[in-house]
Formats: sequence, structure tokens, C-alpha cells
Amino acid sequence: QDRVSWTSRLDTTNTLALKAGDAPDLIETWRFDVSPLWHIGFSGIPAVTHQENDWRLVTFRPWPGESVTAQIARPEAVKGQVLTLDLAELTTQPGKRATDYTLSLSLRASQGGQHALPLPAGLELQGLEIDGAALPARRENDRVILPLHPGQQNIVLKLRADEGLGLLTSTPALQTAIPGVNARLGVQLPQDRWVLFAGGPALGPAVLFWGVLVVMLVVALGLGRLGMTPLKGMQWALLMVGLSQLPISGAALVAGWLFALALRSKIPQSWSARRFNVMQILLALWTLLALSTLFGAGAQGLLGTPDMQIGGNGSSAFDLRWYQDRFDGTLPSAWVLSVSIWFYRGLMLLWALWLANSLLNWLRWGWSQYSSGGLWKKSPLVARVAPTKAAAPDTGEIS
Repeated sequence: QDRVSWTSRLDTTNTLALKAGDAPDLIETWRFDVSPLWHIGFSGIPAVTHQENDWRLVTFRPWPGESVTAQIARPEAVKGQVLTLDLAELTTQPGKRATDYTLSLSLRASQGGQHALPLPAGLELQGLEIDGAALPARRENDRVILPLHPGQQNIVLKLRADEGLGLLTSTPALQTAIPGVNARLGVQLPQDRWVLFAGGPALGPAVLFWGVLVVMLVVALGLGRLGMTPLKGMQWALLMVGLSQLPISGAALVAGWLFALALRSKIPQSWSARRFNVMQILLALWTLLALSTLFGAGAQGLLGTPDMQIGGNGSSAFDLRWYQDRFDGTLPSAWVLSVSIWFYRGLMLLWALWLANSLLNWLRWGWSQYSSGGLWKKSPLVARVAPTKAAAPDTGEIS
């Protein structure tokens, strides 16, 4: 028999002392497999090796009479939360009579249990899903009890408020009861709404139309002060308001057309017929393009939807999105100021009527400018003299 082995258990202790025997023909090997829950400090002879570079597997090979003392301690647990909220997304879908909310939570739990989620008054719980499986919702007073299991889990709550779409639409400041990160808010409006303003967390949509409109109004007031056209400052401003839904090139085309007509009467009479006629043709084509642009602006306002130039964080005219990286247990809130699309179309109808009435005066003035000095010049005729035959030389002969 050349090998003997046995397994034994020692009582828990803070100090473990090992000493090699004095027999010179006995070789001992001590291995310590340290659990992550324990911390061990060694004193005495140095360790021979750490198996596979793992500090938890320590090996000693003592000579006869050598010893090692292990000081064993269990580190105290650090206080911290057992539940982490990685994502909270609230989507708001207002309707005519009610508003639906979808709250999506991404949670990580280190242990199972329950989490109480407060719900404000006026919100009705419609459904609960955990990891894609529908579960019966348990509500106690003003709280929803969420069952949790260790690990990652995705929770979706369907909520509804008996409050329809109005002038101001805002997202409720829902409480998550724990701090979290990656808060996302979304407001999905119907296609028949005209968004005027929006606000919320810093990273979100911006209504850029108002800034562009202010610049266009300042330019309009400046054009009115020039006095070259029959349009006053207020008329230029109204014209720019209607053309604001078109690209800047459209507004520049119409404004340039009016100034081109204003300069038409100042064409000197010394221009050649060809130069004058080419200018008349170009001005006529420019007039057709300008009138088409004005007609298109009216049609866009009466039949289309307003372009408020909403952008930022992936937002669009009817889908507005906000983002906040951290929150302290209460979701941030966002708001949208909107009216019915019929308000916009009614204003554009008034603008179209004003334009039709004003355009008659502008065209009358434009025709007087266009026909100043004549509509067309004929090329001057060059008189041609027929060549005469040269007289025959006098030879003195009589035929």
C-alpha cells in the first residue's frame, strides 16, 4: 500500500496553523482553495505557486518542521441596492377621449422579491407583461406590485387616463421608487394636429420654424423700407408668412421677381433690340415661375400639412422623443402645445384670399413696368444700294 487519503471537516475559526512533521522521509503539500466569500492572509514560508495564476488556489511545500499560519476573515458586505433600473421608457398616445401610456422598464435584480411601483391618481392599469408573458396585475391602493426574479427582466405596463387630446399634452411624472438611468419619453400625436411648441429634457425635439419665421419677417421689413415695389412692410411680412412653408429658394424667387419688375422701367433706351427682347423673354418666364410658386404655396397650405421643421433626438412632426441619462426616482416630464390642423388651414385660406386680392394690384403694376418703353423691339432695317455697272471706256468708234 503506497497511498492513504481521507476527508475531514474543521470547525470555523479565524486562525489556522499548519506545521510539517519532523520525519525527513515525509513530503507534505498544502493547498488552499479560497472561496470569494473569504479573505485569507498567510504568514510563514512563502507559497510555492498559484495554480493557473489564480490567487484563490495557493500551494505550499514545507520542509520538515516548517509552518504556515492562515488568518481567515469574512469581509463585511457593502450596503447597496439589490435592484438596478437600466431603462425607463414612457410612450404617450393621446386620443380624442382618452390617453394611453406604455411604461417599459428594464430591471436587474440580485435577488427575488417584489417591487412596489407607485401610480398617480387618475391612471388605470390595463395590463402587465414581464419578459413578454402577460401576467395578472396586482394593485394595492395606489401601487402596482411587480414580482421580480434574480437577473435581467423587462416589464411593460399599459396605463390609461380618461383625458383626451387638448391644447396642452404632457407626460405624467411617474415614480419608479428607485433611481435609474436612460429615461426616454415619447409623444405620438395624431396626423391631424399642428405642433406649435414642445418642451422637456434638454435632449429632445426643437421647433425650428419660429426662428426661421423671425428671420424672414426681419428681411420682409427691410424689403418694405426699400420702396421699390408697391408692397409695404406689412405686405412683405404677410407674403413671407405664406411662403415660409416652401424652401427658401421659393421665397427668394418671388421676391426677386418683384424687384426685377421694379427695375424693368429703368432699362435705358440705348439697349440693343436683341438684348431688350431677351430680357423681356426671361422676365416673362420668371413671372410664370413666380406665379406657379405662389399657387403652390396656397395649395400646400390648404391641402397639405405644416412643416414646422421639428428635429432633434430622432423626432419628427408627429413623433417627439426626449432623453435624460439619469433621474432620481421620478421620470422627467415633457409637454407639447398643439392645435387642430384646421386652424392652420383656416389661416392659410385667409392668406390665400388676401394674396388673390393683392395679386391683382401687383400684376397691374407689373404689367405697367413690363410694358414700359414697349413690349418688343424690332431690329432696324439696313438699306441696301444696288451696285451700278461701270461705264464702258470711250474708244472713239461709232457703231
